[in-house]
Formats: sequence, structure tokens, C-alpha cells
Amino acid sequence: MPSSAYITVCGASFVLGILGAITKPAFAADCTTNRVAFCEGCTVTENVRVLADKKCIFTSTTGSGGIDGKEIITRPRAGTFETSNQIRSVYTPRSGYIGDDLVEVRVYYIRVDGKRTYTNIRYAIKVVKGPL
Repeated sequence: MPSSAYITVCGASFVLGILGAITKPAFAADCTTNRVAFCEGCTVTENVRVLADKKCIFTSTTGSGGIDGKEIITRPRAGTFETSNQIRSVYTPRSGYIGDDLVEVRVYYIRVDGKRTYTNIRYAIKVVKGPL
């Protein structure tokens, strides 16, 4: 039986399964993301647009055994990325910054069968004046 974990970024749920799944687009007032495919143990790129001087909130939830931690692999050069707990992460661009940034996070989760696994999410961030 396939297991799955759900990751919500800017309000949309993503399914992480043994073979991977397709995500829905996510939209929020201050940031947007695109549609990408996830797979277990690999790296996926999530294109994110964030309004200048605003923050983008990323929320991780699961439908299986739960999120089992996050590790920041690559920190942003033009802002901050905080993982205050296993569920919530926040990207905030440096004040006045317009341009590109990059964050990579390893999200660990427990599958239904009890196996701990992960997906690396590479956030390719474009900070814009607007519109999104």
C-alpha cells in the first residue's frame, strides 16, 4: 500500500508518495508557487514569486506518519528562511530587495509503513514589486 505525506506551501496541499505525485498550484496574497511533481528521496524545484517587503509562509502537514523534521540545506542570500517548528517555515526577503533567491530544505517524514524518508524542496524564489 503506497504511503503519502502532504506538504502545503502557501496554502495548497502536495502529496508525497512512494512514486511521487503532482501538486496543485498555490496562491496566497503575498506569494505564489507553480505546479511540480514530487518524489521520495529526490530534489524537486518549486518556483515561488514573493512580493517585495512581504513574507511567504510555507506549511507542512502529512496524511501518514507525520513530518519528522526539516533541515535547511541552502540558506537564502537575499533574505531569511526560518523553520520555527516542523509545520511552519517563513521566507522573508531583505527590505527593498528585488531579484532572485534560492532556498533548499530537506523535509523528513514518516511513511505509513513506518519508514523515515525525505524530499528536498528547492525554492527558486523571485522577489517582485508586483503583481504576482
